[in-house]
Amino acid sequence: MNTTTLPLFLLRTVMFPGGPIPLRVFEPRYLDLVSDCMRNDHGFGICLAMPGDDTDSQNMPAGTGTEMRISDFTRLEDGHLGITADGVRRFRIINQWQTRTGLWMAEVERLAAESPAPVPTNCRVLVRLLEALYSELGEPWTERELRYEDASWVGGRLVEILPLEPEFKQQLLEMHDPVERLQRLLPVVREQRSDETPENE
Repeated sequence: MNTTTLPLFLLRTVMFPGGPIPLRVFEPRYLDLVSDCMRNDHGFGICLAMPGDDTDSQNMPAGTGTEMRISDFTRLEDGHLGITADGVRRFRIINQWQTRTGLWMAEVERLAAESPAPVPTNCRVLVRLLEALYSELGEPWTERELRYEDASWVGGRLVEILPLEPEFKQQLLEMHDPVERLQRLLPVVREQRSDETPENE
């Protein structure tokens, strides 16, 4: 079992391997996280923030997340720290706890990378959508390798970018078959973009 301990950054979204995310960091616990990651050259985890067991509970990390590595940092105009992090691999949480500063830590099992798979013909509409979205996004997304023939890469980027319910994104993150993930996305995208139908492919 490939295990390690990671500090966790909780968000109301999910990340996949291969995806970049710009983050504005200002909470002391997350400033400490970034400082430690850069000083000791290790990653951190991004997990979906899930509601606690009752209305008074803090958010808790979802059971599956993505290990990230910081690739860039800058001082923003408002004085806060801005970083860009890139997804490396998915993980499953084995054990989790909070430090005295409120930072979540977790012992995690690193999950194997998904097997390469081509985008099926009936999902090519998703590739065209992603190409259109990327033409508008700019940096840091367009600075990364573009793999429009890779079902895992296409699915990951769409889940990250599209305005989907966070819990649905989490379900897609926890899937292990990249083609099945695209098939789950397909009816959702068609519903949001009713002007695009299979006949147009």
